[in-house]
Amino acid sequence: MIIDMHSIRTKFSAERDSYQQAMPFPHIAIQGVFDAATLRKLSDEFPASERMGGSFTGEIEGGKFTESDWEKFGPLTQEFVSACNSGPFLRALENLTGITGLIPDPFLAGGGQHQSGRGARLKVHSDFNVHPFLNLTRRLNMLVYLNEDWDPSWGGQLELWNQEMTEAVVSVVPELG
Repeated sequence: MIIDMHSIRTKFSAERDSYQQAMPFPHIAIQGVFDAATLRKLSDEFPASERMGGSFTGEIEGGKFTESDWEKFGPLTQEFVSACNSGPFLRALENLTGITGLIPDPFLAGGGQHQSGRGARLKVHSDFNVHPFLNLTRRLNMLVYLNEDWDPSWGGQLELWNQEMTEAVVSVVPELG
């Protein structure tokens, strides 16, 4: 089994209040949701940046590469993404977030694999709210980091900023899991 749904349901249930009360908006960073050995194998399948289908060189994002083409994912990556898009996983997310009626994005628009190299930038921004193909409201993002032995001095932390975008309220180090 690629993911342990019983463990995930238990962890998500335990974090429901923390998620819903978090500032500057509902969110959660949970270590140990997925098996570390599985995450390392996913990392082994991760493509080199030059083999990824998308790249960003704009003002907000630069030096970032993405791949959302299902057929280019390795077999374990396909299995993992499928598990995270499954009904049982979505129900666990609904329990965590209180958002009902979640559906997965079959196109992985804005999703899939992302990689930022040394010197890359991702300035403060908001992700899109309306799906570009399905015209549905984007309600939730899930990030799973595959970096092992990350040194916080390198930067690259996920920052969640206040509504006024004047200060980072939360900083999440991009470490494995």
